[in-house]
Order: sequence, then C-alpha cells, then structure tokens
Amino acid sequence: MQENQVDSETTMMTIDQLRQANVALAQFVSHLLDQQQQIEDGLIKINRLESVAVMAGGIAHDFNNILTTILGNVSLAKMLAPKDENLIKRLSNAEKATLRAQDLTRQLLNMTKDNKPAKQLTSIRDVVQEAVDFSLRGSTVRYELSLPQGLWPVEIDAGQISQVIHNIIINAEHAMPNGGVIHIDAANRSIDDLRPVHLHTLSPGSYVHIAIQDGGSGIEAAHLQHIFTTYFTTKAHGNGLGLATAYAIMKKHQGAIYAESEVGIGTTFHLYLPASPAQHVGGQAGTERSTASGTGRILIMEDDDTLHDVVSSTLNMLGYEVMLTRDGHETLSTYQLAREAGRPFDAVILDLTIPGGMGGRKTMTELLAIDPQVKAIVASGYTTDPVLVNFEHYGFCGVLFKPYRAQQLHQVLCDVIEMPVRVATAGGPAAL
Repeated sequence: MQENQVDSETTMMTIDQLRQANVALAQFVSHLLDQQQQIEDGLIKINRLESVAVMAGGIAHDFNNILTTILGNVSLAKMLAPKDENLIKRLSNAEKATLRAQDLTRQLLNMTKDNKPAKQLTSIRDVVQEAVDFSLRGSTVRYELSLPQGLWPVEIDAGQISQVIHNIIINAEHAMPNGGVIHIDAANRSIDDLRPVHLHTLSPGSYVHIAIQDGGSGIEAAHLQHIFTTYFTTKAHGNGLGLATAYAIMKKHQGAIYAESEVGIGTTFHLYLPASPAQHVGGQAGTERSTASGTGRILIMEDDDTLHDVVSSTLNMLGYEVMLTRDGHETLSTYQLAREAGRPFDAVILDLTIPGGMGGRKTMTELLAIDPQVKAIVASGYTTDPVLVNFEHYGFCGVLFKPYRAQQLHQVLCDVIEMPVRVATAGGPAAL
C-alpha cells in the first residue's frame, strides 16, 4: 500500500515537473520567436535605411551641382554689378539663401553609409550660430548664445557637426511644446588625465566645450543611459535616430557627447570637440584674396554644361585662362598636348564623378603618370566621399566642396598654384 502511494506521489510530481518544464519551454520558445521577430524587423529597418541612404547620396550630389550653378551665377553677378548698394544687398541675400540650402544636402549626406568626416579647420562660432538659427526658424522657442570671440579653432566636418547641433536643438524644442528659451554656451577646455568618467574616451588635450540647455520636461534617469542607442525613443512618432546619429558623429570626430537631466527642470547636452589653439582659421573664415588678381592656365574637367559656363566665366573675370573638358580621356589628351606645346597648365580642377565616363580619381592616377608634378584640385558635391576626406592620399593638392563661391574657388586656386613643386616618390603619388 505504501509503495503504491509513493509511486502515485512520484508520478504526480513527475507530471507536475513536466508541466512546469513545458510551460518554461513554451515561454522560452515564445521569447526566441519574439527575438527573431525583433531581429527581422531591425533588418528590414536597416535595409530600408540603406536604400534611402543610397538615394539620398545621389540626390545630394545632383542638388549640390545645381546649387553650385546658382551660387556661381550669383557670385558672378556681384562681380559684374554696378556699385549699387541695394542690388549688392539683394545678391548677397540670394547667396546666403543658397548657402542655407546647402544645409539640406548636408543632412541628406549624413544619412549615407560610412560617411567619414571631411574635416577642415573651422571656427565653431559660425557653425553653431548657423545651425541653431536654421533649426529654430519659425519656432516659438527662442535661443540665447554665449560664444566668446577667443574660441579655439576645431578641425571638423562642418556639415556633420551642424547635424549634431540640429538634432539636439530639435530634441530641446520638442521638450518645450509651449515655448521657452534654449541656452547655448561655448568655452575652451583643457582635459588632463584626471578627467571625469563621462569624458573617459577623450585623450588629454585641448577641446572646445559646447553646452545646450533647455527648460523642458527632462529625461527620466532610467531612460537617460539609453538616449544615444539607435531606435530608442520615448516619443509617439519618434524614430530613435537623431541622438544616435549625433553620438556616432561625435565619436568619428574623436569628441564626446553626454547629457545631464532633471525631470521637470530640463536637460543639458555637453559636446567636446578637439581643438587646435596654435592654429588659425584661413580660407573662407579668414581674409579672402582680392577677386581680380588671378593668373595662370587652368584646365577644368566638368560634364555639366551650365557649370562649364559659370565656372569658366568666373575664372576669366578673375584673370585666369581656362580650358574645359568633359571626361577623363579628353582631360588627359588636352593636358598632354599642352605640355608638348610648351604651354602647360598651372592647375587642374577635376570633378570627382563623371556619369558614364572616367571620373576624377582615375584621371588623377593617369595624370600623375604623365606628370608627377601636376597640381590638381578635386571637386564634388558628394562631400563624404573618401577621396575628398583624404584628398592628398590620392595625389590631389586641394579640394573644393560644392557649392562654392567665386572667392573660395579663387582662394583654393591661388593656394595650389603657389605650392612648391612636388617630387615624385616611388610606389605612390608625388609628395611635397
């Protein structure tokens, strides 16, 4: 009797354990299926974003070509215009509007895959001012800036850092639906080995610190540690990409970004960008050359007819002698014939992308084989291309980011023409 009772109890325990095991197994399988669905949903999002990124890059490239034509014609009109203050003012406004349109293409290009920063020594004051003004145009939210004159220059991709600031400002604006004030401050900072934990990724050195403070609803502590995670959002219609993109860009710049927040008080985002105290910003941010002192023979490879006209007219006005070609093969032939005739070109401007033809990168390789001392400038509206990011590695002496103004074109040409003659090195492009 006792044995039967024990067997019965054992059987009941075994059945109960099996039931529990089945429930646990069912829960585990359900969890796996949920994870699989999340992975599949994530892959769909990634594929969709990559498709959009490819399209965005193409649109941005074409749009920058159009903007270059518009900006070039406006710059040319300013040079040709009589000394009429009202007319010059209108043309300057058109020029500024075109440059603001460039911000749209920068945002599109920031969506492209593997978009390495095309860094240039830059005044952060101008970048912050323009980005904040652009982001809050038409908004009920106001802003107050504190940007000292003595801020150190930073080596950045201005378009990408503008996107970082834009994303943070939009985030702050959404946190203040009834309006308010965003405070933006900047200051020089020296970071040493005893840096705070949230700056542990920074190397010791000089930085510019930017603080963006809102008076919004704040972020809960449980959410604060996740705000830079891709797809994380607490907004009903958010996509969780804005702050994740900002984090990725700051990381590519060897900088840092973090946030402090208090619910009901507001949030402050801190940005740290590597600075170069000993250097000064030249080119477009500094004193530009006179627009009537250009000399030299310039060969330009560009397949766009409208750009042909405006660039050649502008350079002729500036005093240059210009020859135009449409693709790499014509460029190589023209360059070689000019050398043989004893009338070599002082500089060459190569468009990076020639649809259906030899583009700037391949043409540059062939030009170096013909003349290791060739002075060439690469131009493109696709500003995140690796060739533009590291143009010297490919043998170029300078770079032009479309759209560009007449003064910028003239500045780059003068700088390149005045460079010392390069000496060919074995196994690679000519080096200075």
